[in-house]
Amino acid sequence: MKKNLLALCTALSLCAVGNAAHAQARITLVNLDGPNIGLNDPTPAAPIGGNPGRTLGQQRTIAYQYAMDTWGALLSSAVEIKVEASFAPLECVPGRIVLGQAAPISRIKASAVSAGGAADFEYPVALANALASRDLGVGSNDILTNFSSAIDTPSCQALGTQGWYYGLTGNAPFNTQERANFFNVIMHELGHGLGASGNSRFLGSLALRLAKSPWDGLAWSNTHSMSYNDFSVVDARMGVALTKPGQTVWKGRATNQMAALLADKRELLSITAPVAGLHEFVPADFGSSDLSPLKGEIVLVSDAVGQGAVDTHLGCDGSDGQPAIANGPTLAGKVVLIDRGVCEFSRKALSAQNHGAVAVIIANNVPETPLLAGPGTAASQVAIPVITVTQEVGGLLRGEAAVVAAGFATDANRFYGLDSTQSMRLFTPATYQPGSSFSHVDSDMTPDFLMEPAESKSVRADVAIDVALEMFEEMGWPTNRSGTAKLGGCDTTVPVYRDSFIPGANLVAQNNLCKASSANNRSQQLRCMNDHISALYAQSLLTSLEVAKARQCVAKL
Repeated sequence: MKKNLLALCTALSLCAVGNAAHAQARITLVNLDGPNIGLNDPTPAAPIGGNPGRTLGQQRTIAYQYAMDTWGALLSSAVEIKVEASFAPLECVPGRIVLGQAAPISRIKASAVSAGGAADFEYPVALANALASRDLGVGSNDILTNFSSAIDTPSCQALGTQGWYYGLTGNAPFNTQERANFFNVIMHELGHGLGASGNSRFLGSLALRLAKSPWDGLAWSNTHSMSYNDFSVVDARMGVALTKPGQTVWKGRATNQMAALLADKRELLSITAPVAGLHEFVPADFGSSDLSPLKGEIVLVSDAVGQGAVDTHLGCDGSDGQPAIANGPTLAGKVVLIDRGVCEFSRKALSAQNHGAVAVIIANNVPETPLLAGPGTAASQVAIPVITVTQEVGGLLRGEAAVVAAGFATDANRFYGLDSTQSMRLFTPATYQPGSSFSHVDSDMTPDFLMEPAESKSVRADVAIDVALEMFEEMGWPTNRSGTAKLGGCDTTVPVYRDSFIPGANLVAQNNLCKASSANNRSQQLRCMNDHISALYAQSLLTSLEVAKARQCVAKL
């Protein structure tokens, strides 16, 4: 599990699954960028990854429209959904690089949606409109989104970013620089604006819930055995729940069933001495993916601190004004344990590697929280495997007696991203993160899910959305789960949604793109669609019968 630690944020300023197919939602872009910037940037660009745009602004707009058409094919609403979009210099500092943020522009009381609705329960405006089949926010747009213009700048790239990638067909083989996938990020942020965000949060030191909501009602605190809608508006218990890692879970049955099907069995670090045990870990987002060298004696790094000073075990080896490593010769051929703090994770790993370490374990410096180690400026130089552990596990891996690692073991009864009852965890790190905590799937999930708080190169939001549709249905969204893709009124028989995959939604979005980019050249439009159908078939996303029917529909365009 390798995650790119570029943050995806919500802006902070129940129905049964299996709905019948309805009219597709119409989602419209409202471009707020000025001339020559953001979505209007005239900088020349070569078409890439299925995106035919010839300027940066065109590629950004095309990717945005593709994402809106994809969500539109999956969801049902008789009311147009208007999405404000712009680029802005979002936060880019060591340890936190924000790619995008989004939020509903307004929330509508349930009493305005239907007779008998609770006055203290609110829906995001797009969902409220879909449920009421009328525009309850007349004269205003529905979703606010903006995306980072900073990650393409040298100062931000010095922190480990590679800028945006604008392809529409996943990252391979064109995203060779591992840039942040703009389409995936749009899909994620639109998810927030459509309703995947909660009302429970910290404002300063105060834990409060602004109003009851679909998300908060489905978020369950294992610590207190209650949903977040059941907390008081201002409630210290809620503050505890919001900072208990792994203890807030989703309670929708269909979502949890799908998550259990998708989640990988958990691999654990095996320690044989001095006390045998199995311990959770997280691979860093850099270094070798081959973890086999994590065997043998674990040696704790020592810093050359002044006489009488406490050893900090930071392993910065002179960088960031920190002391040199004092026990360098003892690290050769060993697995090296280093504490989090001060210098970048990759700097710590590189320092250990320079002293001959075969692998590195970085222990967190705050209780209970899993540690996701981002690449930093030295990542490309690190060739050994790097994993991270919690502060508690780090404490067990040091001591006077030799600690020996024996590789890894798979636990058939434990899964990434799920609690012991196989309920899907939500993201509640020990240190509250405004805009990220509570409104995401837990970053522990493997394989990576669309609604996790960090962008991942393995997500393919163009063809699969893991549990997102189940979550939306459980929040009340009408969907086209049982629908099929229709091209120009012709039914392709390709399901809009199939077991977390979205082949029909993809066909609808692609057809709109082929039509828009063909400049009224029918033969070009048909070739564009037939080539795409072949690509989906090559990925086993369409059956041969579906290919034949889809081609028949294309011929009628």
